[in-house]
Amino acid sequence: MTKRLIIAPHADDEALGCGGMIAKYANECTVAVLSDKGDGRMEEHTQARKILGYKETIQAPFATGSLATESRAVTSWLDKIIRDMKPDIVYLSRPDAHQDHLATYESGIRAVRLSYTDSAWFVPTVLLYGVPSYSTDLYTIPYPWSRYELLTNEQMALKIAAIEAYKSQMKSLFSPSDMARAHARYVGANCGDGYAEQFAVVRNLIA
Repeated sequence: MTKRLIIAPHADDEALGCGGMIAKYANECTVAVLSDKGDGRMEEHTQARKILGYKETIQAPFATGSLATESRAVTSWLDKIIRDMKPDIVYLSRPDAHQDHLATYESGIRAVRLSYTDSAWFVPTVLLYGVPSYSTDLYTIPYPWSRYELLTNEQMALKIAAIEAYKSQMKSLFSPSDMARAHARYVGANCGDGYAEQFAVVRNLIA
């Protein structure tokens, strides 16, 4: 069985960015949430996890907004999770206009580096996912969208339900679930299908 580790800057990013993929491969997925405000969002995350159907969340001890200043500790924490879990695929947030998403990308890239330490685990495949509501690029990175997961109507419905489980994050000016649905339909249309999620390939080792 493929072991997939999804690294989320905050609870809800996993659903927004790749909730359809998680629903598609629920028995293969573990989500690591790097930060929390202590505002009850992790309780909403539990409900979203049940909707998507995966079994395990690993919660880091960092506060929301601190991932950049705590970058060394975040990288060390991810190093341990990766070493213990030995995932086949790691999913990281693509750097965008949110400082915690950028910090997660930077710490994550360090954590999946080739290490000469005997105990380190080399992750064969590393992919980036995007969060539609923060899609503004801060700078150019050499990883275009080039890998796609087609989603069934049922998998898309689970993604939307998981996003809507985060009731505290529902905004009056726009609906994150509507934005996610429209984005998945747009990506799917470019793939010749109904719904899809897109990923950028950092590394894809074929044995």
